[in-house]
Amino acid sequence: MSSGTRMLALLSLAAVIAMIVAAFSTAADEIELEREVSISEESDSFHAVSDSQGFNVNDRFDLIFDDGTVSLWYTEDTSASDPPSWELDLAFETLFTFEDNGNDRYDGEDIIVNTLELDDTTYSLTHSATILPDGGNKTTITASSEGGILTLVFVITTSPTSVDTVAISPSDVKLDIRISGLDIQGGADHVGLGISVDADLESSVDLEEVDDSSQLNLTQSSLGGFFRWADSAFVDGVQRPVGATWFDETLTLSYPSGQLVVHDPIIGIRSMAPLSGSLVKLGPIGEPLLYGLGLALATGVILGAVAIRTRKNH
Repeated sequence: MSSGTRMLALLSLAAVIAMIVAAFSTAADEIELEREVSISEESDSFHAVSDSQGFNVNDRFDLIFDDGTVSLWYTEDTSASDPPSWELDLAFETLFTFEDNGNDRYDGEDIIVNTLELDDTTYSLTHSATILPDGGNKTTITASSEGGILTLVFVITTSPTSVDTVAISPSDVKLDIRISGLDIQGGADHVGLGISVDADLESSVDLEEVDDSSQLNLTQSSLGGFFRWADSAFVDGVQRPVGATWFDETLTLSYPSGQLVVHDPIIGIRSMAPLSGSLVKLGPIGEPLLYGLGLALATGVILGAVAIRTRKNH
């Protein structure tokens, strides 16, 4: 084969690769790489469902709020006859004030001053939906306890976004905890929020501290979820440390006392639909998929060219 013919063949091969990658890029752009969110709401409870769309494996999570308890159910593959799944329940049970012994967290040596039981508290709900600047939808549901002392704000999205400078993926639920107007007296200098944690029998839950945040990890085989919170919160507009105690299946978050405490945890899953899970934080939605397809296509075309040339040499 002459050098001119070889050069023409290489240019043709490059053109073919470019056309194939462009075709797959267009196809990927047309795939709805989002989660589809639907919400049913009553006066004091709601049920949100988030399904992944446009993936080889479609998973689902259900978020339910009722009587002060947040329940997260995860199903790995909704098309399977008996798919793996797990459940995590977070029950907001008590608010209390205490005199701290100096370690910024509640323990057995602290003195409790006042306690507010949340078991029988009723909540009122408000709900709004907005369109995200880069596409997709954001749903915000606010649950306020009687008297507005404890307010929980849930944010669920269909595509990646930031909420109050916190990046979340569509498989996360942003949860703002707001404590307002709690009676601080009798020498109390801290506020404690007691959250009872319950997982299904096949799962384990443990506390992990990482960098400037902490989280409860739920693990079941290869599946899992988490409840993560920053190690600081805004107390009357000033950033202050947050303490955490994990004992006997109860998580106690401790805040310096103030008229308004704002904390910003995240409830999340490890999604089976990769681009609707935590990977979306690494770059544009299509990037990992297109890279994988491009690499596979380039490898396939090159191997094909090698095979053709080998046959011609025989």
